[in-house]
Amino acid sequence: MVVAAASVVFTIRYQDEIVSLFIREANKQIQTPVDVKQVNFSLFRQFPDVTISLRDVVVDESYGGSDSKLLRAESVRFTFSLWDIIHKRYQVRNIQVEKADLFIRYNSEGEPNFRILSKRENSKGTFFSLENIRLKNVNVHYEHATSEVMIDLYTPLSRARIKGQAGQLAFDLTGKLLTEHVKVQDKFYFREKHISYDTRIIYQSGTKATTIENGELTIDNAPFTVVGDVKSAEKTLNLKITGRNTTFNSLLSLLPSDYAKPYKQYKSRGKVFFVAAVDGHYDLAHGLNVDVSFGSNNASFYHPGFKKGFEEVHFNGRFLNGADNRARTFELRIDGFSCKLDDRPVAGNLLVRNFDDYYLKFDLKGLVDVHTLLDIFPNKQIRSAYGRVNVDLHGTGRLSDLNNPKRRSRFNADGEIELQNLSFILNGERLPFNSFNGSFMFNKNDLAISNFTGKIGSSDFKLNGFFKRITSWLFSRNQKISIEADLHSEFLDFDELLKSNFASRDTTNRKDKLYNFRISPDLQLKFNCLVSRVKFRRFTGRDIRGDMSINNRIATFDHIRLHSIGGLAVLSGSVSNKDDNRVELIADAEIEGIAIDSIFYVFNNFNQNWIVDRNLRGRITANVNTYLRFNRFLELDTRSMIADIHATVDEGELIDFEPAQHLSTFIDEETLSHLKFSKMQNDIRIADRTVYIPEMDIHTNISDISISGSHTFDQQIDYHISVPLMLLLNSGKKKRFAEDAIDGGNLLLKISGTASDYKVAYDTKAFVNEIGSEITNEGAEWKEILKNKGVKEPDQKAEPALEEEEYFDFDEDDDKDGGGRY
Repeated sequence: MVVAAASVVFTIRYQDEIVSLFIREANKQIQTPVDVKQVNFSLFRQFPDVTISLRDVVVDESYGGSDSKLLRAESVRFTFSLWDIIHKRYQVRNIQVEKADLFIRYNSEGEPNFRILSKRENSKGTFFSLENIRLKNVNVHYEHATSEVMIDLYTPLSRARIKGQAGQLAFDLTGKLLTEHVKVQDKFYFREKHISYDTRIIYQSGTKATTIENGELTIDNAPFTVVGDVKSAEKTLNLKITGRNTTFNSLLSLLPSDYAKPYKQYKSRGKVFFVAAVDGHYDLAHGLNVDVSFGSNNASFYHPGFKKGFEEVHFNGRFLNGADNRARTFELRIDGFSCKLDDRPVAGNLLVRNFDDYYLKFDLKGLVDVHTLLDIFPNKQIRSAYGRVNVDLHGTGRLSDLNNPKRRSRFNADGEIELQNLSFILNGERLPFNSFNGSFMFNKNDLAISNFTGKIGSSDFKLNGFFKRITSWLFSRNQKISIEADLHSEFLDFDELLKSNFASRDTTNRKDKLYNFRISPDLQLKFNCLVSRVKFRRFTGRDIRGDMSINNRIATFDHIRLHSIGGLAVLSGSVSNKDDNRVELIADAEIEGIAIDSIFYVFNNFNQNWIVDRNLRGRITANVNTYLRFNRFLELDTRSMIADIHATVDEGELIDFEPAQHLSTFIDEETLSHLKFSKMQNDIRIADRTVYIPEMDIHTNISDISISGSHTFDQQIDYHISVPLMLLLNSGKKKRFAEDAIDGGNLLLKISGTASDYKVAYDTKAFVNEIGSEITNEGAEWKEILKNKGVKEPDQKAEPALEEEEYFDFDEDDDKDGGGRY
């Protein structure tokens, strides 16, 4: 007690001197600026040791002229032995740093920023003789410019006990870490990992060699053992990391977080092993050799949300980085893989070399239930799936060979995939995919399809043929897939197919009102088609057959025959989609015996109500040459439409056609309400949003009528009609002129205005043109008569004149000639 009391009195009496001496000795040892706001002395904090506490400490890094800091700490405490103080020996044995940020950096020349201790010798002995270092609530930031390594971690509590003897130091390290991340170049490792460590490290001062005698690490509750040595003078290391009682998640914890994240939710049972050996030079001129072995023996892998998983899993794996420590020398092997899935065996092997230019060698065999596979590996795109897939595949080759036509044959894939009653529903997709069956046989780079059948919504298909360069398309970018096949179908519903999300990405956003049509630039296609029935909007066709090809975003169809609307159509032409926002159709069509009223119905009366399907009967035979342009939603650009139509209508009827009723003053209404004509022929042209009808004669049940005119897409009409006077004079209302009617005289009419607001008037312009023509003809006749000395044929009769009260009334003409009486 006396000695203790005396020691206390001594230290209190001389505390200012002790503090001053500590600062003086520290300045001798530390060669970088240190800023301290407050220095405190304490005897009782760790009695019988003496403690000097520094508050708000800032230490500059050792680079000359740098403004960056090595350490910022709220508290740094140094502990001395009281006995040493009494004997005036000043050696710092313990350091505790609390609430601090430590910044450790290596610059581009490889120089560290923590060389803060002076090399000058102290006459009173070594100032720092550390036995215990304690870090509490410290953030550590590490950056190495040349190796592109960055580490950010936090330690709530870490301890280092140091013992020195015979030219070596022994470090006993314990503590806990939380890694924010470890970044190597652009890859992140150990993101948000909880790590516990308890290890012993021996440092040989003579050889500058560090040996890890027993390193125990626990990463996210997964235990690992690390042993080996690091030789600083030679810049070499030799480490071995072994997983003890390893699980699937233990292995994942060693991968970059981006790679491991999708599989974090999976668990494993059984024996899983992991051994990694790292050796070689760690300077920039050389590379480390990495050899990782892993595998399992009778293990199980499963998703915790489901009862199913891979059972009885056996495999051996190995990863080597190669002599150059670059991606081109990487090699991954998985040998002897076998497992059971739903008590069915699955087996395979995999070899991957050269991660810059992948070389693959693989084989896989097994029968898989897709519903089970979806349970184990949920997919956001697939809502549900049922059925089985039987796989027996093997292949070898470089993926880059698939991009080179000259080397494409070097990649060989052989085997077969068989679909057994596969059905699935995609999320966001309104159509189900049902009953997919068929065999797909690989032969090098091609795929043969045998009896591939299925249903998409209410549409069905059966496909036989070849997919050429299928492996190039699967594994390489910007590769075209070539298909030559026979397509058979009982029914295709294009209303469903074009509205589906797999055909149109924009349909959902547009509330099903529009299609989105697109031909893939990667598709080369030759189809021989036979479709029993097809539906598109109001159109239905049956017995459709012919050839279709697609190349460079152009679909070509040749002599496609189909029966529709009561007749036969033969189509040839092309559909171009080279511009994403444009669809161009060029087509020649031959139609025979198609019901004209059905044509008007199918095409929605061509968006006009002047003459509609209920007004028409008859059958049309025609040759049509047309050009149409649509946007990507299949909306027609009517300004671009051009069509030349040579048409013949047989057994035609005009029923309740309103403009015809305007002739009821002179013709029986019952007759006008149902006009019949045996045949009508004409060459019609569509251009500039206008239908042009050249003059044509129509032989009706009343008489012969001549008609011509134009009809715009804006429903502006301009029709010219020539009606024989005989027709009017023989009507029931003018019978008394029947016997004396003028043979060959015509009444000229025109119908103009809009389809909803039009007038029937006397065509004065046409009359003037006709009179001029008749006067010219009469003059020629009189010259001929005079030449023949005025001899008149004996059977010529005097033409009767109309009585004054006999005339026809018409609406006033809109042109400047005005209306009138005839």
